[in-house]
Amino acid sequence: MPGVRPLLVARLLRAFGGRLLQATLFWQATMLAHGSPVGVMWVGVVEFLPSIPMSLLAGAIADVTNRVRMVQLSQLGVGLGALGLAWLGGDSLAALLALTAAIGVVGAFEMPAMGTVLPNLVSRERFASAVALSATMRNVGWTLGPLASGFALAAWGARGTFALAALFTLASALTLALLPRIDAPAERREVSLRAIREGVAFVRRERVVLGAMTLDMFAVIFAGATALLPIYTTEILHLDARAYGALFGAITIGTFATSVILILRPGMLRAGRALCIAVAAFGAATIVFGLSRSFWLSFAALAATGMAD
Repeated sequence: MPGVRPLLVARLLRAFGGRLLQATLFWQATMLAHGSPVGVMWVGVVEFLPSIPMSLLAGAIADVTNRVRMVQLSQLGVGLGALGLAWLGGDSLAALLALTAAIGVVGAFEMPAMGTVLPNLVSRERFASAVALSATMRNVGWTLGPLASGFALAAWGARGTFALAALFTLASALTLALLPRIDAPAERREVSLRAIREGVAFVRRERVVLGAMTLDMFAVIFAGATALLPIYTTEILHLDARAYGALFGAITIGTFATSVILILRPGMLRAGRALCIAVAAFGAATIVFGLSRSFWLSFAALAATGMAD
């Protein structure tokens, strides 16, 4: 699928840069808050709150514009924000939070448009294979990004690591320039508030969708163990940034391992039984992680949560 290759490369670069940026934000916010979880809390707040209204607007804009250009502009904005963090975010928590909020705003425009790019590049017969390849490239980037963050933080500090994240994000935006233009359908050419209202009404009407979105939102906000990993690594395990990067990447390593297993052995378990086993395994692994005082046991427990999730 030659036409999809630039998109696959961009997915790898963007996933790597994005996870590298996220891991560095948590680490630096904790350091600037002198080891307090308050810094990470505010990072989560300023990332999450702007994304809600911006995502609604982004979906409406994606319906009427060139989707590839929209993804490019969003990634360029994130990359410039990461450069700003490399310049200003190394010494001031206020500057770090302000730039993180700006990144959250521009980054919200990426996903609604990105989801429509791949179906416009491949035929229906090749779509399943293209999705599998795209997910694999993303998972590889998600796995390698946190691992690289630990070594980069140890070698170059937060400023250098923010600059590295910016480099990969901007490289992804430039790679997307190799893709053809993907416009909205001819009958949809104006941003409509009615489209936004219809989307909100649909979510409210479909209780299953609303319930799933609500549960996922609460899980992300209140159950994200990775946000506290800087404190856990330094205060409990008494280790450095390299160990932090490895622990941050452990969950994605587990997730990637499970995806490989499911590809090689599809249909191993019935859906209901698999869900029960996954929930029980996730809970048990989380308890083990909370009680662990060993790096390798903590790494294995986090990887197990990723496999179960």
